[in-house]
Amino acid sequence: MIFHCTLNHPLIGTLVLLADDERLIRSSYLDSKLAPHIEPAWKRDAKQPILKEAVSQLGEYLSGERQKLTVPLRIGGTEFQQRVYEHVLNIPIGTVTNYLELARKLKKPLAARSVGAAIGQNPLLIFIPDHRVTTSSGSTGGFAGKWNRKPGLLKLEKQMTSGLNSDLNSTNHDPS
Repeated sequence: MIFHCTLNHPLIGTLVLLADDERLIRSSYLDSKLAPHIEPAWKRDAKQPILKEAVSQLGEYLSGERQKLTVPLRIGGTEFQQRVYEHVLNIPIGTVTNYLELARKLKKPLAARSVGAAIGQNPLLIFIPDHRVTTSSGSTGGFAGKWNRKPGLLKLEKQMTSGLNSDLNSTNHDPS
């Protein structure tokens, strides 16, 4: 069974979350071309344990109270994409790297564009913090959805790691 819910927040807009009984399997911006088409067989249930924990942790993260998201993830994709995502998961909060550096860490120095393409297919936005990966020039590069959320997420993380936490907006989610 696949369960789904949404989370709305001023910093990121609307995020669609999908989970099975054991893991979070998708986190996508509603306005993204990669947003899942909700299937009739899926159950809308924000109280499902994985989704409830994901929403809770995201709320804490987006309010600057949590630095690490620990919801169990089911990471799909090709072998290369999974390797990219594993490296992205290890980028410390408040730290930024670029596609070329990530390609070098993967021991594929000529694969910066492939790294960028893999990040563009990230199935677990924010949970796999691809907002911490930029172009070599420091530009945030492409982005999912109609607007770029990377600068806001990076600013939030900079505030968290510099101890300048402040009230960073409230989170609400649909209770169904």
